[in-house]
Amino acid sequence: MIKKRVHIINGVSVKNIYENYRFLLWFFVGLAAGTFCMNIFCDYFYDKLGIYSSYFMETYKNIDVDSKSLLVYAIKNMFAEVMIVMVISFTSVGGIFLNLYCAYKGAVIALLISSSVLKYGFGGVVIYLLSIMPHYITYGVLLVIIITTGFYVWEKMKLFRKSRCMGESFLYSIKLFIRELVGEKKIPLFLLCVILLIVITAFLEVYVNSAIIKKFI
Repeated sequence: MIKKRVHIINGVSVKNIYENYRFLLWFFVGLAAGTFCMNIFCDYFYDKLGIYSSYFMETYKNIDVDSKSLLVYAIKNMFAEVMIVMVISFTSVGGIFLNLYCAYKGAVIALLISSSVLKYGFGGVVIYLLSIMPHYITYGVLLVIIITTGFYVWEKMKLFRKSRCMGESFLYSIKLFIRELVGEKKIPLFLLCVILLIVITAFLEVYVNSAIIKKFI
């Protein structure tokens, strides 16, 4: 009887830990997977990435970039990423997608860090940090907001379909659901924060980060 209670308590605690830190856990799963793949298939990934190669660094240092066009491209690219996350959050696979999305981000970071370290040793970590600062600070905040909001939308959508839209079509469910969300203060605040962070992140990446990289390479 005591063992059964302990098992239940442990089961609940593990479940709670997973629910509270699921996205962080999946991010670290991606980090581990990316590092493992880089160690096993280092030649393939290093050739494919090539972002920290001598040729790339020299080209980046001497190339003249149309900053305005690059800024527009960066804003469009980040906005498209936000839209994809939010649209899929409306679907039944929204929760799974958000987990895999966090793992994907972790894997990408692991591949880039490993690629930099292979080329420059421990100094590669410094080069990687220079390549992502300061725009990854606001980008990280943006990711946290869209992931947590996406999860919030997915959870509410599940409850909404059960209570209000049994037997109705998916598009009809979304239509009614959006009407309810519009009345909440969280959604307008979310949209405002996302737009501001996208613009700030793109500006930092195009104007500030590029200047820092050119100064140190």
